[in-house]
Amino acid sequence: MCLFIAKIWWMIPRVGTSASEIPMETQMVLLEAGEESVLSMADEETPAEPTAENKFYILVLPVLDGSFRTTLQGTSSNELQFCYESGDPEVQTSEALEGVFVNSGDNPFELIKDSIKILAKHKGTFSHLENKKSPAHLDWFGWCTWDAFYTEVSPNGIKEGLQSFKDGGVSPKFLIIDDGWQETDNDFQKEGEPLIEGAQFATRLTDIKENSKFKGSDTNLKELIRYIKENYGLK
Repeated sequence: MCLFIAKIWWMIPRVGTSASEIPMETQMVLLEAGEESVLSMADEETPAEPTAENKFYILVLPVLDGSFRTTLQGTSSNELQFCYESGDPEVQTSEALEGVFVNSGDNPFELIKDSIKILAKHKGTFSHLENKKSPAHLDWFGWCTWDAFYTEVSPNGIKEGLQSFKDGGVSPKFLIIDDGWQETDNDFQKEGEPLIEGAQFATRLTDIKENSKFKGSDTNLKELIRYIKENYGLK
């Protein structure tokens, strides 16, 4: 099983039996394997399915390494490749020291949890969920615009959505304006052109500023947020 980036900030799983099925921008690979003796392998034309007694799992995680990020991808020759990139042609290297983490165990759930704990301790840049305190607003009812608009979110759509909640008597306490408000760019996929396989991975965030939909004298993001707080009591 693998998890790969299907959109710029969205991962989905895929299950398969060969490396060639692993797509570009894969962020995790979990392999199921079985211990077999040389004699048993020689006696059978096809490998036997792993049993509960000899089954174990291998976790492969690409990680950040300084100025570089790693992803995984399969090839037509059934190989697993590590893609190591900085995102900047001026930032290059001839070696990758800590681009991939590999661990194994007999319980896939414990393997993933323990591996994240190991990485958290080694990297020192993040914490495992068990060591984090949940924010209070998780107990509030909120609305994320992705559920209604995906990337087609707009100021008018947000206002209409909040008004519909209010009319129904279930106004949310907080609002998440999700993907679709910020400046992005894709040199390989132009708007209106047919989808090119893999081109969605080339979409990059170019600025933490609102895009054209949220700019203007009466529709800019700052004024929209002020309007929402004043009229719908959101945080």
